Amino acid sequence: MDEVRAQRLTEFLTNLHFANVDKIQAKPALIKFQKIKQSARGATFCEINYSSSIKAKLKGDLLKFFCQPASNSAVLVLHVDDKYDWIRLIRFVARGEKQFNAETISLTGKFGAGYSGFGYRYEHPEDAGDEHNFFHVQPIVKTAANEAIPGAPEWLSHRFPTFYMEAEDSYELGIYAISSMCSWRELTRYPARHYEDCWLLKHLILQGQDAQQKEAEDSR
Repeated sequence: MDEVRAQRLTEFLTNLHFANVDKIQAKPALIKFQKIKQSARGATFCEINYSSSIKAKLKGDLLKFFCQPASNSAVLVLHVDDKYDWIRLIRFVARGEKQFNAETISLTGKFGAGYSGFGYRYEHPEDAGDEHNFFHVQPIVKTAANEAIPGAPEWLSHRFPTFYMEAEDSYELGIYAISSMCSWRELTRYPARHYEDCWLLKHLILQGQDAQQKEAEDSR
């Protein structure tokens, strides 16, 4: 990914993560999710922990990852749904050749003790001739870091179903992953001048705005 796009994605994700962390800390009903913030103790509550880094460090680490992907990024909070008691997380996974995949994890604390959740991975095309030789999405029961998703049933497949993505590179793959977890309204945190640089970002935002306008017209 070129540095300009890397900086845009870093800025967007850093701001979104800290806005959601602030929301978790501000609402007593969400205190269960404070427990799985990255720490030595956090891992005792759930194997998957979102980043506890200060803003400057997280921002620097993300930018470095997007420019030169290596290993995994930190886990970031993309969305907090306090109405239905869910948080939605994302992590990026280096793929080689300056490319990366993504994985998303959704967790809730409302079903008994502990946490329950599910996840998906967003991947580049596999080797030529493979049945998944296209950008695609598949379910996961463990993260790339071998962390078990709590509450995921043992019978759940991590091979199918497979959903096609019309993407061409890691940046578009990342936008797909983010948009699947957030409203188009969150995507508008991107400055409007950046829309033209990515057809997918522009398309998703315009689709949301058009639907909002139609709803307003229908309610008159």
